[in-house]
Amino acid sequence: MKSTKKMMLMLLAMFVLAAFSAAQASVILVTAPIGGNIVDWSTTGLPVGTQAHGFLAFSTGGDTATATVANPVTNKGELVQQSNSAIVCPWCGNFAVGEDAIWTRAHGPLTVSFGNGYNFVGAYFQQNIYGAFTAKLQVFNGNNPIGSVTESGVSDFAPGTAMFIGALDTTGANITKVVFSETAGNGLTDFAVATMYLGTPEPGTLVLLGSGLVGLAGFARRRISR
Repeated sequence: MKSTKKMMLMLLAMFVLAAFSAAQASVILVTAPIGGNIVDWSTTGLPVGTQAHGFLAFSTGGDTATATVANPVTNKGELVQQSNSAIVCPWCGNFAVGEDAIWTRAHGPLTVSFGNGYNFVGAYFQQNIYGAFTAKLQVFNGNNPIGSVTESGVSDFAPGTAMFIGALDTTGANITKVVFSETAGNGLTDFAVATMYLGTPEPGTLVLLGSGLVGLAGFARRRISR
């Protein structure tokens, strides 16, 4: 009898774990910042105009955000800052005046990796060439894709009006990496990503599930011992 109950418990645990593994994250588009865990690219500590393949910044929550452009060649990504003039630039566009951004210099997509997992990641986005465009934000847990969202906007000189594109994972804090790109527009690899917002890290769902299974096992042992 005891061995039969133990076998049933093991099968139940295996079934729950299998169901958890098979579950797919539900990712939805968010068009405005959530929370105050911010990644300001000025925290790279680099002067505006610095060109590099990768940029290391820090969130107000104390996490790292590592941004890298594709195709590391001579003309790499660049740290830029929104100007209040359409004539004198490092960046003449839609970001807030004085806001720093990572410009791909036509070497998109732009990948950003974090030290922790989040349920939400989003950023202000602008195409370099003026005109209509569609941005895409893909979210990953490690190298495993979770989902993606897209949003359309218009690039011009109007400081403070930049489009915001964000992805919310309704299943938990699973996002450890994101990739920004364009699916439509003028120069699909030529854009900039400014201030980012991150959700607050939460306890992993698997840890909570494991705790539940431990409790279930304890309950079964109590029942068996009676």
